[in-house]
Amino acid sequence: MNSVPQDSVAYAVGHGPVVQEGTADTLPVRKPDTGRPFSVYRILQSLPEGATPAQQDSAVQAHLPVRKRFFSNRPDTLGIPGIKAKVPYRKVEDLPLLYRKSFFENTTYYHAEVDGSSLGMTADPLPYMLRRDDWVTGILLICFFFLMVVISSGKRFFLLQFKHFFFATHDREQAFEMETGREKRYMVFLVFQTSLVLGLLFFDYTQDLPDFYPGRLSPHFLLGIEAAVCLLYFGVKRVLYGFMNWIFFDRFQRVKWMKTFLLLTGLEGTLLFPLALVMVYFDMPVHNVGLCFLSILLLVKILMLYKAFSIFFRKNHGLLHLIMYFCALELVPLTALWRILVYITDRLIIKI
Repeated sequence: MNSVPQDSVAYAVGHGPVVQEGTADTLPVRKPDTGRPFSVYRILQSLPEGATPAQQDSAVQAHLPVRKRFFSNRPDTLGIPGIKAKVPYRKVEDLPLLYRKSFFENTTYYHAEVDGSSLGMTADPLPYMLRRDDWVTGILLICFFFLMVVISSGKRFFLLQFKHFFFATHDREQAFEMETGREKRYMVFLVFQTSLVLGLLFFDYTQDLPDFYPGRLSPHFLLGIEAAVCLLYFGVKRVLYGFMNWIFFDRFQRVKWMKTFLLLTGLEGTLLFPLALVMVYFDMPVHNVGLCFLSILLLVKILMLYKAFSIFFRKNHGLLHLIMYFCALELVPLTALWRILVYITDRLIIKI
């Protein structure tokens, strides 16, 4: 009979029951009655039912024999035919110099004894979000500041423009009045803002698609390309309007329509700007953003249709011409803009 500490739990490896004898500090251990080798299963079966996991671990470590390891002497059958298999390294001195020496070993920052492995699982990176982008926040703040300046400084100019919009004037001298440089800059800024807001809205739409994965593509680059395409869309529309109106209408009608076109483009960007802020910073659902966008776009197109009728097609037989004119210069370019944005985004994501 041998005595072991009680935290190791005395047990018998044989088939007989464990008999607890002796003092409170020690328990008797009965030698196995068979010559069979010890195993973890037999050791655990010999322990009392109330043995704790720590006691089970101590018993296994104390009584399980250490198994010897034998290296295989068989030839390496997984090697390349004709090339002799390498002998496994038994000692550190047998390793190549590349594994024993380091370029940085003579520096104070080299610590070979420190384990460089990290515990845990690799975390998934957070998806890109517009509200966490400092560049997007800065651009929106600049647009908001200039929009407030335009509204406060050009309030009289815009009120006059809306008055002429809803109350048509036939004064040719008033129609050909030259706008000041400041007023022209106001309109240019509003067109740029409209292009940027449209680019933001389309970028947010593509982010919510299930198959959208930009990979190495920079979101700033993609957003800039989409805003540039929208700006090019307004430029092409103005060229088409100028060419078509130059063929069919006089100069007075052309000037009135160009002023109307710029005014409605600026109005569209001003109405879409609050929608973009809500979308970026309040995580508005995509379907709600789409409904609001379509409502604003429908309002602008109705105003444009009304103005085209009042400027160009006031006669009864001009209704068919108005529909053809509006579809050719408004609906078709808008559909083409959507297809171009989708195509460019897909090509950039696939190639880069």
